[in-house]
Amino acid sequence: MPALVGMLNKYEAAPGITATACVAAGMIGVRGDPRLIDALDACLFSGEDVVERWGAALGLSALLERLDDEVMTLVDQCCFDGPGDVAYFPLLNGELHDVAVYFYLRARERSAAARPLLLRRLTSPTLVRHPRRWILSVIEELFPQEPGEVRRAPRFLDLPAEQRQACTAFAQLRVLATVPNADRTFAQHGLPSTQAALDEWILAGPT
Repeated sequence: MPALVGMLNKYEAAPGITATACVAAGMIGVRGDPRLIDALDACLFSGEDVVERWGAALGLSALLERLDDEVMTLVDQCCFDGPGDVAYFPLLNGELHDVAVYFYLRARERSAAARPLLLRRLTSPTLVRHPRRWILSVIEELFPQEPGEVRRAPRFLDLPAEQRQACTAFAQLRVLATVPNADRTFAQHGLPSTQAALDEWILAGPT
C-alpha cells in the first residue's frame, strides 16, 4: 500500500498512470483509509486531465463511507458519458466506462446524489452516451425485483409517479425502437417490450 500511495503522490506521473493507480486504490484499498483518501483527493482537485479526475472519483467512491455530490457526479459522468475507450487506460482494454459501472453499483447506496443524478437524464437525454447501460440502471433502480422473479405490467396509472415519469420518458425517447436489446430489459422487468405496446399501455385509460 505505501508504494501505491507513493505513486498517487507523484505529480509528474502521466495521467494514464495516475488514473490507473486511483482505480487500483479503490479496488484493493480498505474503506476509510486516510492515506489513500488524502492522495485521491489531491488527484481529484489538482488533476487537469478528465480521465485522471474520473479515476480519482472512482477510487474515492469505494473508499469513502459517504460520498459527496461532486464525487458521485464524476462517477455518474464516467459511467454513462465516458468515452468508448481510453487508449492509455490498461484495464478492460481501455473501457474505462465499463470499469465505472463496477464502482457505480458499489457506491450508489452510499450516495444521496446517485438517484437524482440518474433520473435527471430522463429530461436531458443528450447527456447519455451509453443509453443501454443508463436504461438498465434506471429500470433496476425504479423497478427492483428478486432473482428469477417474473412480473406482469400493472396498469400504467397505478404506477408511482417516478415510474410513470420514467416510462413516459422512455416512450418519448423511443428507446425500444432505437436502443439495441432494450426490449429484453423491459420484458425482464414486466414492462411492455415494443414501442407500440409501450405507447398503447401509457395511453390506456382506466378500465
